Formats: sequence, structure tokens, C-alpha cells
Amino acid sequence: MSDHFRNQYFTAFHSVLLLLILIYTILSSSLLTGASAWMLLLLALWTGVLSVKELVSRRWRIVFLAAAVLLIVIIFRTGGKCTTLLGVLTGYEILHFLKPHLIWYLLPAGLALVHTGEHSCSDLLISLLLCMIYVQHNLIVESYRHQAKEDTLLPCR
Repeated sequence: MSDHFRNQYFTAFHSVLLLLILIYTILSSSLLTGASAWMLLLLALWTGVLSVKELVSRRWRIVFLAAAVLLIVIIFRTGGKCTTLLGVLTGYEILHFLKPHLIWYLLPAGLALVHTGEHSCSDLLISLLLCMIYVQHNLIVESYRHQAKEDTLLPCR
């Protein structure tokens, strides 16, 4: 595995995960009925903001996360409760930026309990899967990566 891919694998995984959840949300709900052009524009902007966020410096990520939160609020008001998974993913992106303690990772998964439609059980399971993915990356993989980096930088005795 090349060093560049090893350092950026979560960005590639994040992009695939983002598209899969977006496709699932569109196919499992009736988002494209009525004002479908408006909803597609909002979803495309949200996807673009979260994708570009990975390419900018840490200081600009706050701006992109704020834009993603604003867009998800508009999407939630327009699309209804069937868009809760998009809100859950946005919550995990915020937590990925902040890197808080473990207990905070349950908060976005609790957002899936708001959804009371026919896909509420699957939305909750997908939210818990997202929770495990982000906890694994942020708390486990990053700590081992940090430890390995420190071990390689220490001088030999």
C-alpha cells in the first residue's frame, strides 16, 4: 500500500460512503416527487460541500461544515424526516473534525430515532454502523497511527 493512499484512505472511503447514503436516501424515500429539481440541487450542494471539505485546510473546514449544517437543515425542512441519515452523516463529519470522547459518537445515531417512517429500523442500523466506522477510525486507527509515527521518529538508543 502506497504511503499516499495509506494516509488518505478514509477520504476515499468517506466519498464512497457519502454517495451510498445519498443514493439510499433518494431511493428509499419519495424525495424526487414535487420539487425534485430543488431537492436535487440541495443534495448536490450538500454532497459537494462535504466532499470539498476534505481537500481544504483545517481552518476552512469549519466554514464547509457550517455550510453543510445549513444545507442539511434546509434539506430536512424540505424533504422531511426521510433525510435523517444525511443529518446523521453530517453529525459524524462534525465529530470527525472535533475528535471528542467516545460518548459523543452516540449523539448523531440518536438522531435516527426521530425518523418514524417505514425505513426507521434500517436507518437506525445504518446510523449505528456509521457510529462504529467513525469511532473505529477516529479513536482506534488514529491512535495507532499516532503511536507508530512517534515510534518511528524516536532516535535509536
